[in-house]
Amino acid sequence: MSSFDEALAHTGPLVAAWDYSNYTREFLALYAVPAHAPPSRLAETEVTSEAREDLIDQLVARRIRIGGAYTTMESFLWVVDEIGASVWVGGKTVATFAAPPANLASVELFVDPDDMGHRGVRFATRDNTHHLVAEEHDTTPALDPAYGADELFSDSMWAMFLGRQLATWALVPFLDHRRNTSSAALELVVARASRALADMLSSRAGAGELQLSMGSVGRSADLAFRLPSDRQTLDLATTFASGGTHVASLKQGTTAQIAAFLRRVSTPSTVLLAMNAAIEARR
Repeated sequence: MSSFDEALAHTGPLVAAWDYSNYTREFLALYAVPAHAPPSRLAETEVTSEAREDLIDQLVARRIRIGGAYTTMESFLWVVDEIGASVWVGGKTVATFAAPPANLASVELFVDPDDMGHRGVRFATRDNTHHLVAEEHDTTPALDPAYGADELFSDSMWAMFLGRQLATWALVPFLDHRRNTSSAALELVVARASRALADMLSSRAGAGELQLSMGSVGRSADLAFRLPSDRQTLDLATTFASGGTHVASLKQGTTAQIAAFLRRVSTPSTVLLAMNAAIEARR
């Protein structure tokens, strides 16, 4: 038995977090997250793309929540799902939400205009107020005269991953003030369609085949979810601008497992990666 398997027997709440600071994005770490103590990293495991979904289904069946982690000057840990959102920085709980704030307009990755080392994630409401979610104070920019936009982009990746998942959770735009862009607009399109299809699965469990088109997304002429009548496979149909359609399997499992996949905050990026892979293969 691996150390990861052994750690699953730990008593108390657990979060399995994908380590986004690892460029392969194939490392999953298991954290104990007690209510009144700092989280502790119990074990980690490398997960192939082929084994990813089966492992997630096993963890969810054990009531283990799926989140993300990133380590820079600080250690960042978060979980964003249907239960709510929690964020830990440097072992301290900095934010907990049962639901997105009322009157929410966007989620922002901010950078202090007077200090590039002060950056983070915040909620912006429609009445132009801001609510801090997480931040860091990195002394490197003040000590390194060569520190510039490229270094800032790399060092604040944690805020991009966290911010985009919070925006997906709340179904609002994600604004990246590092480059003054709304870099997750396509993810928001996919997130809304994913949520709608999950709702359809819940309300039409006995119905026939389902298909939900998202229209022209990115470089595709049309992007659509497809489910056969047995509800055991979720496919992604990518229609090319030059004609023709590529169909790829996104998820296999029970109706409940497919609905849960559709509601995950990480699913939009998975869908867009699959779409881009199909388009690149066609070139």
